[in-house]
Order: sequence, then structure tokens, then C-alpha cells
Amino acid sequence: MTFGYKRVNPDDEEDFRESPVLSGTAKFRLPKPPDAPEPLDVIDQKDIAATGDGLYSLLATSGYAVSGGGTTINDAPRFAGIETLGPFTAEGFWFNRQRAQQEFGDNYIKFKTWLEQWAGGLLVYRDGYRVYPYAAPDDDWLELDQRALRRKSFKLNRGQFVGYVRITSLRNRELRDQTNRQGLVDTPEKRALVQCLQYVIWKELGSLVTQHEERMATKSLTTVREIEKQVTEHAKDAKVTLRELAKRVPDEHQTVANLRGYVEELEAAWAAAKKTLKRQANQADLYLHLAGVGILLEFVIHELNRVTGATLQDLQKMSDSALPPGLKSLARQLQTLDKRLRILDPVSTPGRQRKEDTDVVEVLETLLDAHEQQFERHHIKVNLKLTPEGARLVSNVIVGQMYQIFENLIVNSVYWLSHHRAMRRLEGNEDFEAAIEIEVDANTNSITFRDNGAGIEWADREKIFEPFFSKKPSGRGIGLYIVRSLCKENAITLSLLERMAAGTIPGFKFEMP
Repeated sequence: MTFGYKRVNPDDEEDFRESPVLSGTAKFRLPKPPDAPEPLDVIDQKDIAATGDGLYSLLATSGYAVSGGGTTINDAPRFAGIETLGPFTAEGFWFNRQRAQQEFGDNYIKFKTWLEQWAGGLLVYRDGYRVYPYAAPDDDWLELDQRALRRKSFKLNRGQFVGYVRITSLRNRELRDQTNRQGLVDTPEKRALVQCLQYVIWKELGSLVTQHEERMATKSLTTVREIEKQVTEHAKDAKVTLRELAKRVPDEHQTVANLRGYVEELEAAWAAAKKTLKRQANQADLYLHLAGVGILLEFVIHELNRVTGATLQDLQKMSDSALPPGLKSLARQLQTLDKRLRILDPVSTPGRQRKEDTDVVEVLETLLDAHEQQFERHHIKVNLKLTPEGARLVSNVIVGQMYQIFENLIVNSVYWLSHHRAMRRLEGNEDFEAAIEIEVDANTNSITFRDNGAGIEWADREKIFEPFFSKKPSGRGIGLYIVRSLCKENAITLSLLERMAAGTIPGFKFEMP
């Protein structure tokens, strides 16, 4: 793989601006089927390509959230180190020891000795000289073993990885040695380097390994556990905040009691979803479906924490006699939570996971209503266009899964539109007006969903539907996989819209049954 820079306007001799580019290839040699006499010489390969919004997103510092609305507070630290990292190249080889033992036969001992000598991750070379201690026996600078342990999947660990990274003193000036020569100084550029390599290993190569080697159910279960941990922690935090609110504002005991009731309803919805989905026969589908429900719950309870936390901050800033703005707005916030809980009901309630005639326009209207305040905070305009005007689209589908499909698309659009606004600000453009457009055509029984962000890169047009692929800094990569799976389950034909002039894809089309 290669990380470098290209000129923004190569035809303009006076414009010296450059933008980063990541390119390369991930290859995987398919394992030998049990009944095959010889190993296969079949290679599955995928291009690695990231530029513009996508590359800045995957290299962004995860410690800083993407800024909503017109704020620039997080832009500089979030993108620090990307433009000053400098070009580098890397090459790595991953070996499955079990496969190697079968395929090398009598030569396996020789291979094993070689692998033990060189495995350990990616070595680093500057101007042809090795930079220590990277990929030494006790160094896990890319956190390959840590991630493998967390995910209970030991496929992409250091012991099976051999490779190198090449940097130069001239082009990578910010990748400086520590004074004790024990590695590079912790700088934004080093963080960007590490994050870039992790993305290629975990997402690009990792998707191929997942596809051909790992059991889907195992990885999906890990994702569900991560989501359950978040839901549990958010619920616990919300209860603590509500107890403090009850002490500070005893006159608002009914409001606080209502909020506490919402937390309990959320926990009950999660328990009900787990109970319902245990009845599914396919374990991988079970966990991925459960993850979809969990994403909805995680969003709702995060919003609840945001509301109550902001109210508590207001109380701490004001005298006991003053009524803080947070409490004045709680009535509206409670209405918003009501809307979101209505969404969760068909998603998580046992007995509702069956096909029925569903007004998909009503689903969309409910979702957009529930996200209204989020759209306001992020300055996003939403247009729901019905053809003919006032039309309804009734389709025989599982209603709860319709909420999951379009919730995932909305969440993605909010992130990428906010990220695109930050990218435009880097270019000095403050005039970007973020917009989501959903068009329901009752004549053709179709729905198109698009936004005016940077769009989907052409090289990612198939990857985005693969499990665990994401260009968000800490994205789980299951949203669009869930969308495609649920479309298939409901006999919905899902396709990408035509490429724009810039070469990217603006959204999706759904042809309803």
C-alpha cells in the first residue's frame, strides 16, 4: 500500500495545494477445500482506495467528535497530523499457521522457523535503516494482539504477520525518534500513521479474512457484546444523573420520574429484543439483527444522557431560585423521547417480527420526527418528497425492520454530512448547506435516499455492504450490512444510485415488494 499526496488542481501551475491519497491492494489466497487434492491458486483481491472525506474520516482522531452545525471547535485537533504525515509505503504478509502446516507438509518446520524469526507485525525502516523497537518480540505498536484478544479472534495477531513500513527523513520530518531511541515521539503524525496501517489491516485485509476464514457468528456476537456494554453503561450513567437532578430540583419530581421511566423502558426493550431474537435459527443473523436493535437503543439512551447531563450543568451554574433553561426545555425533550420509544416498540417487541401491510411513509415520517432536534443541531435540512403529492406507499414487510433500515441510513448521513462540512471549512468554505432528500414514488413502489455530502467512493461500492468495513474512526461497520440483509429478508431490491460527475455515489434506491 502507498500513502501519498496529489495536487488538488494539477492543471493550475499556481495552485500548489495537495490532498492525501491512500492506495493499494489487499489479496487473499483462498484456502483448500477439504475434498481438493492440492491447494488452490485462486486469489481474491480488492483495491484499497481512499481520498477526500473518506480518508480524512478514517484518519481522524477518535478523541474529538465530528462538529455539528457551524462550530469549528474540533476541526483542527480532529484532523491534526494528516497533512503533515508525509508519504510512506508498506507491505505485509499474513499467514494462517494451520493452513501452512497442511500446505507446506515436510517443509513446515523450515517455514515455522522463518516465521518465528520475522513475525511480530510491521517493521519500520527510515532511509533503509530499521527503527527500533517496532515489531520486536515485546512490541505491539499496531495493537494487533490487543485487538485480537478483545475480539476473541486470533486471526490477525502479530505472530502471523510479517512486513515493513518505509519512511524517510526528508519526507516524514514529524516522525521523529525519542531521545532514548526507543521508538517515535508521540505526535499527531505518528497517530495518523498507526491509524492508517490499522485501517488497512483490520478493515481492508480483515474483511477478506472474515469472508473466507472467520465464523460470522463469532464476530457478530463480539459486536453485540460491545453494544450491550455501551447500553448498560449509558443507562447506569443516566440513573446517576437523574438521582442528582431529583435532589437538586425536588419540585420537578414528576419530570425526573418520567425520565427514569424511559430508562427502564429502554432496558426492557433491550431485554425483549434479546428474548425475541433467540428464537432465530441462524446464529449469525441473530447477532447482527440484535446489533441493529442495539444501535437504535444506544442512540436513544445517548440522547437521554445528553439531555439530563445538560440540565444538570445548567443547575450547577445557576442559583437555586432560578429555573435553568434545561428544565424549561425538558417538556420538548420528553416529547422527543416519546417519539423514539415509539420507534423501538415495533423493533424490539416479541411477536412483531412478521410481515404485514406497512405504511412505509409513516415509518419515514416517524423517524424524521424523532431526529428533528439532531437535524437542527447539525444544521441539516431534510426533504421528504412524495410522488404523487400526499401519496402513501403500503408494502408487505416487517415494520420493525423498516425502522432499522432507514435509521441506519439517517445515522450515516448525519455523520458524513457533518464531516463534509468540517472538510469544507478546512478549504475555507463556510457556505455548505447539508441536506438529506428522501423521495417516495408510489407509482413505481420505490424509495430513493440521498444526501449532498461527498458520496460513496467508487472503490467502496461493494465493500460498504460487507460486515465490519467502515471508514469512520471508530465505526463498527455493520450498519449497511444490516440494511442489505434486512432488504433481502423483506424481498426489497436494494441498489446504488448512479455515479455523480465527481465519481462518487450519492445514495440508495429501494424497490419495495
